[in-house]
Amino acid sequence: MLRVMEAATPAGFAACLYGQIETLKADRFHAVLTADKLAGIAKVTPEKIILIEQRMASAKGKPFDIGYVQMPLIGAYIDLCNNIFGFEQISEFAEWTTRPDSEDAEAISRELAQAFRDSISPHLESEHHQRVAKVIRQFAQAAGVSNADDLDDEIILRLWESESAPEGGMDGFRLYRGTVRHAISYRTALRTAEVELAATTRADSFEGEDDHGPLQERIASGDANAFANWVSPLTELARPPADEVKWLTDTDTDVLGMVLGDESEERAMFAGQYPVLALRRTILRYAVFGTLQQIYIDRAKRSNSKVPEPTEAGYGAFSEALSKLQDKIRTLIAAVSFDLIRRGHVTGALLFSQIDNEGFQAFHHHAAPGLFDVDQLASKYADAVEVGGSPATAALKAAYRDVNRRGLRPQDRDEDIWTEPLAVGAEALPRLLEVLNQIVECVSTIDHSEAYAIDLERFVSAFDRIYR
Repeated sequence: MLRVMEAATPAGFAACLYGQIETLKADRFHAVLTADKLAGIAKVTPEKIILIEQRMASAKGKPFDIGYVQMPLIGAYIDLCNNIFGFEQISEFAEWTTRPDSEDAEAISRELAQAFRDSISPHLESEHHQRVAKVIRQFAQAAGVSNADDLDDEIILRLWESESAPEGGMDGFRLYRGTVRHAISYRTALRTAEVELAATTRADSFEGEDDHGPLQERIASGDANAFANWVSPLTELARPPADEVKWLTDTDTDVLGMVLGDESEERAMFAGQYPVLALRRTILRYAVFGTLQQIYIDRAKRSNSKVPEPTEAGYGAFSEALSKLQDKIRTLIAAVSFDLIRRGHVTGALLFSQIDNEGFQAFHHHAAPGLFDVDQLASKYADAVEVGGSPATAALKAAYRDVNRRGLRPQDRDEDIWTEPLAVGAEALPRLLEVLNQIVECVSTIDHSEAYAIDLERFVSAFDRIYR
């Protein structure tokens, strides 16, 4: 194809493909690659072009032909290679095809194809991941899963019970947490396909029509946040310069990381995606029984292979831990708000208004009535917050005294180096509290005792089957 385009246009293949053909349609190739332009190089018929030069022959030595219907796909491949390797390298390949003493076309095409494979192979899924996806797809089809909503808590647990079995399961599903992460990735792919289909349907519908079918309703009420450019607040807090501050204890970070950690964290259930709140039972199972299985594996590495006994607390304990985290983060936000206000940074006032707008309004009218200049406001706020004078500012100050971690310790309070890390990280704190509130609300709708008793029997049976 490069040989043909090089011959058809004196300026070379790029001028032919992008300047004359322009649109990857068979009729455009037919109009541009005419017999008079390819005289001595190829024979042109209504259906195809037959290259007559010996070095353009096929591997079997026969004349090589290209049908016009094939050309748009080949043109797209050349365009892709042009973007991957750059114009100069593809121009060199094209120039080789014009040399009488160059390698035959078969050798040149093999070299280009190998370079293409070498370029894209690091970005393709491994064979193992492809097998995992195939297993989930087959299981989902057998279970009647036709859309993302069908891939629910029960289907995910049944997938693990089926594929974790030593007598017939596949490697990669032994860990419940691993199975959950694979299933969520598959669920996300289904949801993405549904959104793209819905967008296409809307684009093709008549102007003025309203499309409120079941698919659109599911998208509107389902995982709407999953398709925004959402970044986990934990990820934001772990980026410079915010990472200089110790926002949470290690234990609290571990608990949140199970649900809100990004793809770099091995234990992260949603790998940085917005949590699928519909999987509330799976969130509890992942936290409690996923942890139990990991404890067993860690013990086995130390030659203590006894399966640990499940705790009586179960789901209720995890839910309570999340509730306590809500209180801790509210205290953290109040402490950071107070510290940034006293440092003269406007982000502190914004935080204050988000957690207690009524208290902030009272503080503003007392500290800086009638002022609108940001710098003046920050200065007035800094003076007023230390004095206090209202229950709201007293609560901020009390929280400030309660938090004693790096960046918020007494010895850090007069150090200017902490202002920027605190201000940058502070922007993520309300979002962290918001998503945590949603998680707590969704798992609280489950009867913890009843659900735990039912799940306990299934997980103990599965563990016995896996590790007996």
